[in-house]
Amino acid sequence: MSDRPTSTLILLNLPPSILCGINLLTFTTTPTFFGIKNLPAGFHFLFTSPSASLSLRDGFWFHVPTTPTSPTTVYRKWSPEDERLIPCPESEGQAFIKAKGGWKEVYEKRLTPYRQSAGVASNETDSPAANPQDDREGAWESITSHITPTILLRFTKSDEDWTISSASSGLQDRDEIPGLSREE
Repeated sequence: MSDRPTSTLILLNLPPSILCGINLLTFTTTPTFFGIKNLPAGFHFLFTSPSASLSLRDGFWFHVPTTPTSPTTVYRKWSPEDERLIPCPESEGQAFIKAKGGWKEVYEKRLTPYRQSAGVASNETDSPAANPQDDREGAWESITSHITPTILLRFTKSDEDWTISSASSGLQDRDEIPGLSREE
């Protein structure tokens, strides 16, 4: 398997126990997590936070084309200094994949399939109301249906790296962070 059979997101050197989310699903990373496979077409938002207890989030938007000539691969690498994912050259991503056993190994054992809910419905009906996964998929498509590169440029001030960082300074959040007082 030299080529990727589906669009993928490869995250180099992401530490375990990082809070991570894609679109509507949030999870904690493990040492074996290298990214996400089977990404559907459209806009996606991935974010990370060094801790689930902090209100700091750093994320980026990316787009998977509707009719790609070949599967899209997005590479990001963890910056320990900044505690966030930064853009990564394809050559560095390819070297990472090779060092981890090649595409087949990484694709089959280190990439999690794209999904938008933690559980899988066991109903045999195809109605969205009966299958929470389908309902969430439709929700994300609805939320992102009007997003365009122009809109992302407006908010991120970049036409190449659609990165957004956020932190809450609300007193109710600060009270919940261990080690911080109201004065900080």
